[in-house]
Amino acid sequence: MRILALAILLTAGLLALTISLLPGDKTAQTAVSDAVSAAPEPTSVPEQVRQDVRNVTAPQMTQPPVLESTTIGRLPAAVPPPLPVRPPKPQPFARPEVVSAGFLQSGETLIELEGVTALAKDAVCSSEGRNWPCGAFARTAMQRFVRQRTVECTDPQGKAVDQGTAGKRARLKCSLSGRDLSAWLVEQGWAISANSGAFTREQETAKAAERGQWGKVPTN
Repeated sequence: MRILALAILLTAGLLALTISLLPGDKTAQTAVSDAVSAAPEPTSVPEQVRQDVRNVTAPQMTQPPVLESTTIGRLPAAVPPPLPVRPPKPQPFARPEVVSAGFLQSGETLIELEGVTALAKDAVCSSEGRNWPCGAFARTAMQRFVRQRTVECTDPQGKAVDQGTAGKRARLKCSLSGRDLSAWLVEQGWAISANSGAFTREQETAKAAERGQWGKVPTN
């Protein structure tokens, strides 16, 4: 019986509370509005943009400097110095064509090899009582050696010369993969030294080995 009575009282209380909260009940609405109005305004918490740095340096070690201000300023970007002026890139003598044993054509420049007198392309030599076109053989040998590979050249004084400064025709000392072309021609017997004392060893080697114009009639 007690449980039943308690249930009836609880139901009646809930019913009364519901009725009091209906839209028509001005007293309940006023109480709610007053409660809302009395609530404190939320306060804005400023954002912490920099935390204090805790010094963890041991006493026996050098201590870091103490900042005079907690405000850190940003320095303007440093303007880089101007780049140094680079000299123009050399234009090598690329893909040279062999005109004859002592002449190369690279672009608009005709190169005459310095220090030698090479066989002309129409030169004829005599060996074993026979004439043979040693100039044509010399040109062919030079073509096989150069194979249109890039050559590096200097003037007779040793100053580097490239295709942009050589002009239409120049007498130059040229090398291919570190090998002097004039010395190679003399050593193979396709040229003789044009200067006294120059390429003497190469010329004697060619004669002793009977190479080129100092040798027999080639068979191929």
